Amino acid sequence: MAVQITGSQIQNNTVTAGKIDLTGTFNFASGTLRAAAPSVDTDVATKAYVDSVASGLAWKSPVKAATTANITLSGTQTVDGVSLLAGDRVLVKDQTDGKENGVYVVASGSWTRATDMDAGSEFPSSAVFVQQGSTQGDFGYVCTNDAVTVGSTAITFAQFTGAANVVAGDGLSKTGNELAVNVDGSTLEISADALKIKDSGVTATQIASAAVSTAKIQDAAVTNAKLANSTISGKSLGANLDSLSAAAAGALTMTAYNGSAAVSDLAVNVDDASIEIATNALQLKDSGVSTAKIANAAVTGLKIEDGAVSNTKISDGAITGAKVQDGTLANAKLANSTISGKSLGANLDSLSAAAAGALTMTAYNGSAAVSNLAVNVDGVTVEIATNALQVKNAAITSAKLSDGSVSNTKIQDGAITGAKVQDGTLANAKLANSTISGKSLGANLDSLSASVSGAITMTAYNGSAAVSNLAVNVDGVTVEIDGSNKVAIKNLGVGTAKLADNAVSTAKIANAAVTTAKLSDGSVSNAKIIDAAVTPAKISVSPVYESATGDGSAVSFDLSGAIASAWLGGVVVYRNGLAIELVASSPSGQDQYTVAATAGAGGVGRVTFGSAPSNGDKISVLYWG
Repeated sequence: MAVQITGSQIQNNTVTAGKIDLTGTFNFASGTLRAAAPSVDTDVATKAYVDSVASGLAWKSPVKAATTANITLSGTQTVDGVSLLAGDRVLVKDQTDGKENGVYVVASGSWTRATDMDAGSEFPSSAVFVQQGSTQGDFGYVCTNDAVTVGSTAITFAQFTGAANVVAGDGLSKTGNELAVNVDGSTLEISADALKIKDSGVTATQIASAAVSTAKIQDAAVTNAKLANSTISGKSLGANLDSLSAAAAGALTMTAYNGSAAVSDLAVNVDDASIEIATNALQLKDSGVSTAKIANAAVTGLKIEDGAVSNTKISDGAITGAKVQDGTLANAKLANSTISGKSLGANLDSLSAAAAGALTMTAYNGSAAVSNLAVNVDGVTVEIATNALQVKNAAITSAKLSDGSVSNTKIQDGAITGAKVQDGTLANAKLANSTISGKSLGANLDSLSASVSGAITMTAYNGSAAVSNLAVNVDGVTVEIDGSNKVAIKNLGVGTAKLADNAVSTAKIANAAVTTAKLSDGSVSNAKIIDAAVTPAKISVSPVYESATGDGSAVSFDLSGAIASAWLGGVVVYRNGLAIELVASSPSGQDQYTVAATAGAGGVGRVTFGSAPSNGDKISVLYWG
């Protein structure tokens, strides 16, 4: 197939004059052809050269560099950052002695004037282009003398071109030969080819502190909306403020406003009996709320803090029936005291022990305290000992216990003896995880034995000794008893026959557990693999990049390793940076090749071309190895 080479595949400076067919015709109508200043008649003329001729300039051959200060006109040296060698042309224009100025040729000894500018007639209107230099490169200079006598006339040069060296400074941008002013578009703009401040472009950020003086503000320009957090709204404060004073009964004292100074000494008057000022704040004074200050029925239970109303806070006779809301005087509202010497009414005379109340007492007589109040006990389950109620020893019988009430935490260790338990009471569900050791469990246990297919071996129970030699039977092929006396699946014991179809889910597989040896050939189909589960680390091949160089005779190139046979179609070969064609057999020419997985020396991969690549051709191979 034909090979297409694009411009991006050609290295810079690769196409030399020798590679170009100079007999052809080249059309640069859509591009630009650039050339140096002409020096011989057959050279192409640049626009600058044509313009100079048209403007009366006499162009000389270009110089490599131009001076910026007085120099010594001998030896190789550096001028304007350019290292000069013998034979280089230099424009000397800044000598202290102006008659030394001119175009010189560098030498290891004394410099000499260039042959195209060594006679006086060659100086007037002579122009020269500077090729290199930190500050003078790409500048053009012209001799301004009308007449020159070499060796006596002070020769001067003036710059007349060098737009390429103009750079855009701060606030400027350059496009081609055009300079433009950069504006932010929010505070400044360009309108009708003129800079101006943008409407609404001056915000508080742009105004310096204290920059807006009274003279800068138009009359009536400051409206209320322009004032931050202000209450002076549409009002003229004028002389009316002079009349500001404290009302006769306004509870304020102040110094009258004098028209220029702020109101001062503004203070709240308090009686200091019921209200006081503390830490610059008004507050109720301790003990300041007297009976006269409280409205009738104003003090409810919700208003009184528990325990707040002590005996000293209540005037004698102040709490009458009319002052107390129903349910207000809860126990918490009464200070610790006794209602003593007071008759609570005839109803108390009826206080007595209920017939089945388990109490005995002497009836209240209206003046003496209740006496002889006692608790009645049956003396069988409950008794009074040392003036205290207690449960009598051995009093809690089965009838006294509710079902399920005796938990493990309620039983003292060793407390349950045979005598404490009714026959047949301790069912299996009542026993915690434990062993009943050293006890004969009855003749029924004699029949305990291993089932024929129960995978257990044991010695039969003999009625008095514990069962011994109890063991789990294993096949030793799929299940074993390991060294820790535990039943375990034997390594390699789970064969295909032991697994149900679709039994092995992701959750059943440990990370990295499935190795190549664990998989049968062809067992892993596309359906068995979760999307995006196959990462590069799971693939046993990896990309390999190798390169070689053609010698004009070799057709085959051996790789450093074998190629995975399943990946032969992924081998890509490049010749000189261009991908060429892989064919199954019989490659043709230098642009087709075949691949063998292990045909190379020592069983490595091999790439074979239709014909030998040329001497120096770069061969690159990318494959999966």
